[in-house]
Amino acid sequence: MAKAAEHGLRTTPGTFQMRGVVTGTRQQNFYSEKTFENGNKMRAVNVGVKYDTDKALYPTIQGFTRNEVWFSKRNNTTKKTDTQKVSWAQRMTYGEQNPGWNIIGMNVGLVKGEDSKNVVQHLTEYDAAQYIKENLSDGVSVFVKGNLDFRSYTDKNGEVKRTQNFTATQVSLCADVDFSAEEFEPTHEWTQEIIYTGIEKETDADGKQTGRFILSGYVVSYNAIEPVSFIVLNGNFAKNIKKNLKPYNSIQVHGKIEVSHVIEEVKTKSTDDWGEPNKMGRMGAPTTREMICTGANPDTITTEDFTEENVAEGIKKLKAKEKVAQNFGEKKEEVKATGGDDWGDSSASESEDDDDMIW
Repeated sequence: MAKAAEHGLRTTPGTFQMRGVVTGTRQQNFYSEKTFENGNKMRAVNVGVKYDTDKALYPTIQGFTRNEVWFSKRNNTTKKTDTQKVSWAQRMTYGEQNPGWNIIGMNVGLVKGEDSKNVVQHLTEYDAAQYIKENLSDGVSVFVKGNLDFRSYTDKNGEVKRTQNFTATQVSLCADVDFSAEEFEPTHEWTQEIIYTGIEKETDADGKQTGRFILSGYVVSYNAIEPVSFIVLNGNFAKNIKKNLKPYNSIQVHGKIEVSHVIEEVKTKSTDDWGEPNKMGRMGAPTTREMICTGANPDTITTEDFTEENVAEGIKKLKAKEKVAQNFGEKKEEVKATGGDDWGDSSASESEDDDDMIW
């Protein structure tokens, strides 16, 4: 993999995939667009996808106008992929005029052809956002895949906040999702290469052990090195990680994205004159979104790419670059793993807990 200029380390990619029913397209924040002072434009959509009866995730698509785009084509002679830089004005016509060349961006398939198959469109994220706005509606079943994006920022109180974003690279119609069907199984999975730093037992606010484990590490994107953590439920798997990995080894892990809600009781005073109190609860937005790690692929372990020193040096370079930017007023493939029982499940599906496991 090519070196990332900002920090000198190779990136550690992460992907997600999910299947579910679209929701929220009538909401005001489903689609947005903006024109900046320099004339550049932005379009974005937040696609609500219910992956289970009362659980939803919100993959995002955000794109900007720019000077150029890239097209790619498989070279049957060299068996490699050729690329070609094309002007922004030609982005919608170059592929039609040069068969076999597809824009490097998003794949969307939200319209059926005469053969009842999806008509696949290859679009920039900017154009895909508008296409999705015009062709997606509530109740439609879709398959979404894309990249994991871990970010951090400092809020107005000076506290560092960390987020996980799901940046879609494909949105396609799929067979109808029926949550009540006997054979229904939720699809809400992720895969991520991490730089391992440790795994410890989780404790609650009172210091009591919860029976879960916290897997910690770093992920590296082109312009960021972010600390991350995942929840491990399987004790055997947690013990195996602690036994076989050393800090700053890298490994590919996988699991499920879990959303949980809190039902808040609406408390009202009751008198005989006003009848019974209102017993209807209030369901808020998702209160917890956790990355549950259910397995790892031991074949992906590397021991030489990352060290405590080169990760620290990379973070130092990024901080120096950020400081310079502030001084100048600037604003800031689906992977299949194979593993044995001790490395959790091999398909990112939930494995059974071992309540008796203690290291």
